[in-house]
Amino acid sequence: GLASRTKMGSRLTVPEFEEESAGGATPWLEHPDGKWSPRPRVPSDCLIDYKVDDCMPEAYKRGRGSSEEDLEDLQLPAGMKFQRAYTPGGSCFLSLSEWEQPSRVVLSLPLFGDILDYLHDPTDVINMRRASQTIAETNESIIARHWENMYRSRWPAFYTAHTYTSQVSVMEVDWQAVYLHTLKGKYEQILEVFDREKKLGFAMSCMVAKVKYEEETNTYIANYVSASHVLPERIPHCDGHRIRFCPPSARAQLKPDIVPPQASDIYPHRIMIGVEDLKVGQGVELQWKMQMGSPFGWWYGVVESIDRPKDSHSPVEVTMIFTHFPARSRWHRLHVTVGDGVMRRCAIGGHHGGIRGVTAEEEKQWQQFFPKHPVVF
Repeated sequence: GLASRTKMGSRLTVPEFEEESAGGATPWLEHPDGKWSPRPRVPSDCLIDYKVDDCMPEAYKRGRGSSEEDLEDLQLPAGMKFQRAYTPGGSCFLSLSEWEQPSRVVLSLPLFGDILDYLHDPTDVINMRRASQTIAETNESIIARHWENMYRSRWPAFYTAHTYTSQVSVMEVDWQAVYLHTLKGKYEQILEVFDREKKLGFAMSCMVAKVKYEEETNTYIANYVSASHVLPERIPHCDGHRIRFCPPSARAQLKPDIVPPQASDIYPHRIMIGVEDLKVGQGVELQWKMQMGSPFGWWYGVVESIDRPKDSHSPVEVTMIFTHFPARSRWHRLHVTVGDGVMRRCAIGGHHGGIRGVTAEEEKQWQQFFPKHPVVF
C-alpha cells in the first residue's frame, strides 16, 4: 500500500528537549519530511499487541512486538486505529479514545501528507478523507493545501488568476470548491493565449480570450475577444503553456480584477503608461490591434533605439524590430510613440497603445513560440 512506502520510526533530538527519557529514548519522533511529534508513552518493558479495525486488510490486522521501538516502525494505512489495554500478562494496547487525542493524532500528520502526495485525482482525495474523520478534521490545512497544489498543477493560468483576485479582494479561496467548479466547466476567466490558432498572422503575439476547461475533451475552450465574429479555439490540455494570466508588471496599471459593470470594459482595452525601465536590445511587448472595437493584444519585439525628450512627462519615441520577419519585410521595423497613455495609428496599419519590457522569465516563454523559419506573407 501507499503507507508501506513511508517509514515513521527515525528519532529526533529537538534542541529544547535534549535530555533523554528514563527509557533511554528521546520523547520525540522524527518523520521523513522533517516534521516531529511526541513519542507515545508506552512502557518499554511490556509486550505490545497491535490491534486494528476489522475493516482493514488482513495483512495489517495483527502484529506483535516486544518494546516501544516496534510501535515506531509499524506501518499502517491512514485511518487504522490502535487499541491499548493493560493485562495481567504485561501486554498493552492503545485505546481508541487515547488515539483520538491530539497528541496521538499528530503522529499521523507526516504519514497523511506523504500519502496525499501520491494522490492526483480529486476522487482519491475525497475518499482519503473518508478513511478517518478524526484525521481528516485534524489535517484540514494539509488537505486544503493539497487541493491548491492539484489546482495549480492542472490549470496554472487559472491558478494565477485566482490567487491574484484573492490577494486583491483579501478573500480566501476554497480550492476544493474551485477545483470542482473548474472541472465541470463552470469557471471562465479572461486570459491571454500565445500563437492564436497557430496561424502565421498571429506569430509572436498573445491575444485575449475568455477561457474555460472542458473535462470531456480535456481541452481549454478559448473564445477570443474581438470586434469580429471568431470561432472558439480548442487548446489541448498539453498545450496549456500557451495560456497565461495578465503579466505581473502590467497588473497594477491595467487592473484585470476590475471588470464591467465596475468599468466600461475589460482590462485589455486599457493602455499602459510609462517606459522608465526600457533599454536598447531589450525584449518588449507592444499593445497593438487592427480593429478599433477590438482589445489590444501583446506583440513581441526588440528595442532598436529610444529617443527620450528632456521633459520627463512627454511621450518617448521608440523604434522596435520584429525579428521573426525578414529584414526586407514591411513588418520588420516599427516606430512608435508611447508612454503617455494615448492610442495612436501605426504606420503598418491598426493602432497601438503602450509598451512594456519583458522579464528574463517572460523572454524564455516568448522564445518557445519563435518561428523556426522567417514569417513571410
